[in-house]
Formats: sequence, structure tokens, C-alpha cells
Amino acid sequence: MATRESEGGGILKDIISSEDVTHDETAPGLESSEDGSQHSDTSGSGSGNEEEQLKNEEDSMKKNLLILDVQVDKKNPPSSDKTKEEPAPAAVEQEPDDALLLSDLATNEKWILKSHPPVNGTFVAERDMELVADPLHLHLDQLQTDEVLVRVDILAIDPFLRTMIDAGDIGTVKINDPIQAMGVGTVLKCHKDADDAGVEHEFTEGSVVVGLMTAAKYAIVKSSILQEKVAFARPSAALGILGSVGETAYIGTFIAPSKSPQKGETVVVSDAAGSVGCIVCQIAKFLGAKVVGVIGAGVGCGAGAGAGAGEEKKRFLMEQLKLDGLVDCNDTASTEQKTTSQQLEEACPNGIDFVFDSVGGDILNEVLNHINTKARVVICDAISQYQSLATIQGPSNYLKLVEKSASLHGFNAMDYPEHSFAATTYLGWNYMRDNFIFPQRIETGIDMFAASMERYFLHGHCGRLLLQVSYQFETSEFSDEDAEPKKVEIDVPAQDLIDLDEEPERKEEEQSETGGSLNTSSSSC
Repeated sequence: MATRESEGGGILKDIISSEDVTHDETAPGLESSEDGSQHSDTSGSGSGNEEEQLKNEEDSMKKNLLILDVQVDKKNPPSSDKTKEEPAPAAVEQEPDDALLLSDLATNEKWILKSHPPVNGTFVAERDMELVADPLHLHLDQLQTDEVLVRVDILAIDPFLRTMIDAGDIGTVKINDPIQAMGVGTVLKCHKDADDAGVEHEFTEGSVVVGLMTAAKYAIVKSSILQEKVAFARPSAALGILGSVGETAYIGTFIAPSKSPQKGETVVVSDAAGSVGCIVCQIAKFLGAKVVGVIGAGVGCGAGAGAGAGEEKKRFLMEQLKLDGLVDCNDTASTEQKTTSQQLEEACPNGIDFVFDSVGGDILNEVLNHINTKARVVICDAISQYQSLATIQGPSNYLKLVEKSASLHGFNAMDYPEHSFAATTYLGWNYMRDNFIFPQRIETGIDMFAASMERYFLHGHCGRLLLQVSYQFETSEFSDEDAEPKKVEIDVPAQDLIDLDEEPERKEEEQSETGGSLNTSSSSC
């Protein structure tokens, strides 16, 4: 057989020996004896003709292999006026994919902060953000050791984006600074340098990563703030159930409070149709609790969201998640309009044992009026206050915590990294069995980022709001308003289904239940 070795310029040398040429029959010039051995046939002049035939076959094979080398080994075929002995200059030759990438990088755009929203004012996309040119093709040779070039595939629209762009101590984004969001992307280029020889990079080209990225089609990101996507999950799930959203729900249900929801207890979840809230509702149902959802109490709910948004959320919570009760803070459709307090009394006749709050403001005050003794109140966020960060309204009924020996605990999921593995295991177990319903609304195109962010604070959707930048979603990967998410009916005890022998471990200082304590830390979803 013929073997080939690479020579400079991609030209391959063919080494062919006569013993490499094999035939189905006895080779010309040899005869088989009766005992099977072969000997030379020296009779006549056929020997010379056969040697010449061998030489011709070798020359023919060399020519064929030479043609094969040019067709297969050369990714950019030479033009007809070039021969194999004239390799193209390496500096001029470009891979087609690289040329396309450089073209895309040259026209890359990113979102920046144009102006801070006014104090106690609303976020307006056209006024507060701007899409500007951000050519990255000139920076590829300047990647630092801890940097990677990422193609941004999906971006998530999260509530923390609103606080980041606010003026004052809370906001972290300055005028003309790029906007960043949680996203999923594909690593295209890693830092490569002679001084970096022997360094093992955390990611390789083609790795699918999750983390904080610039709101753009392409971004240069520090690898230290990225992590590889969970192998068995779809990319969108890495920003939902198996990402920071799911982990926040897990920490706020099992780890942050002194005790998780118990079978038979009444649990109230505000912003129940939101990305975190709907997961908390389902976990509480898995645990055997009675779950009441609250809607219509967030930013811009009501007039901004439109009448259809409230009905959509009601159907989602009551028909799909099968909650035990619902409180609509903007319920104006009924002939006998009831206050939030009256709705809570009807939905929770035996009081409230566990509260997961992401809204704050008036709804938190009302809920505190209905808590039971030793109730646990968990603060994840306060989205009702995002348009008035300078004058945040706190709970005026906080003395109910003392009266009922209840606890109030704020938390930030980022402060619990030691529980990430347990959270991913629990959530992944249920994710693989389709035990979660998790709707996602998909907007398309990087130019829609600011408008999508504005939409988020109108609360006109259920579940997760994602922006499709480069990634192509499958139809089965998300559900829009008319879709019917997949759900596995549970016919076994919830405790057996989720495979929990006991509650997840929590820090020792959090295990004691202190009556009337105000245990607060930085709260964020």
C-alpha cells in the first residue's frame, strides 16, 4: 500500500515500493510450483515486458495519488494555471470560514447605555440604550490569556438588567458602557501565543459556554466568568431550569429558609408566572404543599401588559401548573371586585406558612397580615420597586414577624456556590423526566435586545424571556402563548419522585429556627 508524508506547503511525497503492489493473482513473472512456492520465469522475452508493465503501473499510481493530494489535502484548490510545485503564500491564503467570520466581526454591533432612566421613572428602550458599531476583527491578535472570542447565541432578559443601568449607588453601568446579560455562546477563538506554551486553556474552540456576555453578536469575554454548558441540556435550558433561574428557585426553597415547605402547608408565591416563581410553585407542589400564586403585582402589570396577559397567566397557573389558588392584584374583570387582602383570605383560609416573594411593596405587606406562627418569608427580589429605586417601599407590617415568631430571610443565590452541584442534580433529575413546565418566549435578533428588555418590565409573558441572536431554536424547545408544554403526570408520592431522603444540607448557622428574626442579606434573582 502507498504511504504519504506531508512536506512544506502541503505538497505530499509518495513513497511506493514494488512490494506494496498486490494483485489477486500471482504477480507477473512468477509461476507457482506444485508445492505452492513461486519461482522466476526466465523463459522468453516476457520478463522484460512484465518489468516495463510494473514500472508503468507504478508511474500511473503516482500520478493518481498526486491528483488525489491536490483535490483532498488542499482546502483551497489551485487555479488551473498553477501547478502543485507552486504553493500559495500562507499570508494571502484564507479559509472560507475565517473570511466569513472576519466579515461578521467587522460589522459587529453592541448595545450601550445612552442615558440613565430618570429617578423614579420608567425604562424607555429608544431613549436609554443605543446599538453601536463594535468591530472586533482588529482585536483577534490581542486576546489576553484569560480571554476568548464568543459568538453570542442566546441572551436572557433578567430583572437585574434594570438595576444595573440605574444612576446612583445601585447601578454599575456608566454612560456609553456596554450592556451585559446572561447568555449562551460558542467559543470561536482562544488566546494563542508562544509565551503561553504549555498552558492548558479551560475552553477549546467550539465549546458551548454560559455566563455574562456583552449584548452583541460577538463578544470578547474573560474565561473566568464562563462555565461549560451542562452536557445533556439544550442551550436554552442553561439559561432557565438548569441555570441561574433554577438555582435561585432551589436555594430560595431549600437552603435560605430555616425550613423548606412541608406537606400540607400553605405556600404563597408572588410573581408566580415568572421564570423563578413558576419553578418555586412546582417544587412546592412536588413537596405536597398547597400552593397559591400571586400575579399582577409586578412592574407595569395591568395597563402596560394588556388585558390578555393576565388571562394568559391565570390559565398557565391554574390549568397547567394546577395551583390550589390564585390572587390577581389587578382583577378588574369580575363584577364583584375583591381586594388583595380578601382574595388572600379566601385562597388561604388557614393562614400562610411559607412565602416566596419577588415583588415586594404592597403585596408583601398584605401577605404579612396573613402569616401563621413560625412562618418563613423568603425575599428573592422586589420588582415592583424597580421604577422607584430612589424611594423603595419597605414592609410597614414587619411587626407581624415579631407577633408570629416568623422569620424574614433575604438571599442572593450567588452567595451559595457550595450548593450549585446539589441544585443541578435535583433540577436535572426532574428536567430529564419532563417534570417541569417552563414556558419560554423567544424574541429574535440582537437589534431587539432593548425592546425585549422594555417588554420584560411590562410583564406581558409567562416564564422566561429569551433573545435569539445566532442559535436556531427547535420548535419543541420552547412554547409560545398557544403552545402546550410537556408535562408528566405524577402518580407516586412527591417525596419519592424527587428522590429526597431528607432536606438538602444548609449552613449550620441557618439550621436553627430563631423566632421573630429578621435575617436579611443582599436579595437578587
